[in-house]
Amino acid sequence: MEIRPLRRRPSHHLLRPEEQVTFSRYFFEKWVPLLGPTRSMVVLKFRSFCAGKNSVVLRMADAAKAIGISERHLRRILQDERVQRFIKKEAQFERNGKGEIRQIANRFWVIQEDPLTPEDEARLRMSMMDEKSGRDKRAGQGQKKRGRCCLATTRANFGWTKGGAQSAFDGRGQRGGRYEVSLPVFSPRNLATN
Repeated sequence: MEIRPLRRRPSHHLLRPEEQVTFSRYFFEKWVPLLGPTRSMVVLKFRSFCAGKNSVVLRMADAAKAIGISERHLRRILQDERVQRFIKKEAQFERNGKGEIRQIANRFWVIQEDPLTPEDEARLRMSMMDEKSGRDKRAGQGQKKRGRCCLATTRANFGWTKGGAQSAFDGRGQRGGRYEVSLPVFSPRNLATN
């Protein structure tokens, strides 16, 4: 038996079959139906612009041309709150010789990992709240937690806040109100530290 190397087609250097665009099954099954084809393509294209980094500096017109849509359409897409879970635009400015300020290319912060869909986020919140209430019951209902030490531990370990307020305790040091889970929020500052 003789093994021969696979012959390359003349178009191989143009097609580059070894370079593949990949995305997760979660993105394909959950986010594509929510975003639709154009918004999904924008997210994937911006991820490819970044080439493994957290951000890319790019003119809006160049990005729109590479995606194959108008600049106006791209601006509308980037204002969509679902797309903003993946891409944040940061305007950049410079001062010219006359001291006038003008906008230059934008910096786009792109999250490479898929965030949870709003439906899955709500499901996770409920699961975490159920788990937390089960832990509280097992810890003993007779013991009352008081003081800021407990609050800091609760917030740091579990990310709980009272109905969006800063404190998980009321003014008397007692727990009160409805509890919500604080999930990580995508922001350029989170990415810049990596």
